[in-house]
Amino acid sequence: MSKKIEGYLNKMCKQISNKDVRSSSYEEIKDHLLDKIEDLVNQGQTYTEAENYVLKMATNPRSLGKKLNLSHRPFILRYPLILFSTLSFGLSLTLLIIASNYLVEKHLKPVLHSKIEEEKFKKRFESDLILLSKYENITTRNNNGHNHIRKYVSFNSDSLPNDLIEINKEFPGWLHNIERMQLLGNSNILKQKNLNWISQLKEYDHWNYFSENKIKQSFQSASHKTSIDKIGVVASYEVPNLNSFRRYVVLHSIQLINKNKKQEAELIINHAIKLLKSTRTLIGYASATSLLKIRNRLIDNFKLNWQKHSKAYIRAVKRVPWGWTTVFSRSFSDINELNNWKAYMKPHLGMCAGVSEHPMGISGMSDFLYQKVWFESDHRKIIDQSKKITSSILLTCDLKELLPLLAEQKKYPRLLDRSFWKKFVVDDFDFPINPAAIPFVRRIAAVYLTNVAVPMYSGVYLREEDKK
Repeated sequence: MSKKIEGYLNKMCKQISNKDVRSSSYEEIKDHLLDKIEDLVNQGQTYTEAENYVLKMATNPRSLGKKLNLSHRPFILRYPLILFSTLSFGLSLTLLIIASNYLVEKHLKPVLHSKIEEEKFKKRFESDLILLSKYENITTRNNNGHNHIRKYVSFNSDSLPNDLIEINKEFPGWLHNIERMQLLGNSNILKQKNLNWISQLKEYDHWNYFSENKIKQSFQSASHKTSIDKIGVVASYEVPNLNSFRRYVVLHSIQLINKNKKQEAELIINHAIKLLKSTRTLIGYASATSLLKIRNRLIDNFKLNWQKHSKAYIRAVKRVPWGWTTVFSRSFSDINELNNWKAYMKPHLGMCAGVSEHPMGISGMSDFLYQKVWFESDHRKIIDQSKKITSSILLTCDLKELLPLLAEQKKYPRLLDRSFWKKFVVDDFDFPINPAAIPFVRRIAAVYLTNVAVPMYSGVYLREEDKK
């Protein structure tokens, strides 16, 4: 064997790391080259010509050595990028599984930002409940005033009707200005206005606007839809214009005061506040709070001898429904949370306004917690238990119209969910993937949602007094 052949083989062997493979490859390639040279010599070429030609046509020895070295490696080591990607994916998936299970186990029950805030919330919420229990009474729910109010108050419209717009133009800011309120009371525009339908409200002991046929039908139609669809229905159902209702009540009270029917005016405004609370909604309680403040303003403006409500009472009426919303949201992951407040769980203490929001919360969380794959934490039992308790409380609160929102959906979200994409992605953000359809990620998303929403609900207890 010539030095040229030997040089070629040595260059090739330098690229081969395994000793046994190097030796066998040396012999194999040497035999192959010598056979080629012998064939050319037999065809009439000289040995030198044949050797030069074979080496010229042969693969570069370094490239050949690298290929032989790679081909004799274990398969998993032949493609380091694939190996790295596989290991990275496996490690990421493992960490995701561990993180999702740990986070859900430890943090699905939302907490406030610190133990100090936790104590503030509990102390202030209980203080409000004790205060309300001294004033609020259990009331009957036999005669719903919705159909009567429906004739005079528009639905699904934030704008005021023309008659109230006219008054606002003539007496801008009259609700908050003593002089303009008194001028309005003596004006022809108010004297000529027929608001006797407000006095007729005394015939009704509660106002349940969920009895509106359109609302009932929309809730019923959404009973087995996906959570996203249910939330869409709840977010878009028609709501009475409580701003208009509140203004009509105040205007009629001023009419009665100017007719020296002050006692009747007091009965009317007190009954309107009662009806707003009886809607058992957050917006109803917010409107009642506003009317309580205006009632105190009427006392000052017209020197009335009505009993004033304290600021503490008005603040309690405003905050308690949000406190209950916080409690029910936390009970979603810890049923025992309700036991801490069992003594106060009464419809007339704002509980129903809090639970009326809960079906939407459960529906929203179902997509993230119902479905399960291997190694993913199972929360179906929690959801079903929460639905059962919520159903019972809704019946106690005479809010049976909301029960369809607790029905289990027949469909679950897909990774590229058209309804999700259409409703949320196009208008709000450029993310065409529904996170509720991604295993493990959806559990982490559930923790994030609960821990963002609950501090927001309880914020009313942490902001107001701290500003003082």
